[in-house]
Amino acid sequence: MQANKKKVEEAPVVKIEEWLMFILLGLIPGVNLIVFGIFSFKKGNPNKRNFARAAFGFIVVLAILLFIGLFT
Repeated sequence: MQANKKKVEEAPVVKIEEWLMFILLGLIPGVNLIVFGIFSFKKGNPNKRNFARAAFGFIVVLAILLFIGLFT
């Protein structure tokens, strides 16, 4: 029964220093789009990749809403 189970690879734990740098870079306007865009499609830690995808999507939606609000 155990032979049929697939091996699940766990992602390495992301250190608090890495999260802090990641979030601090996300606070800088313009840089956040570049950083989150790169990490969204970069092969690496899936935890960082998923966070970057969520943040990137959120920023894009906010930018679109801001654009619509300013020019309508």
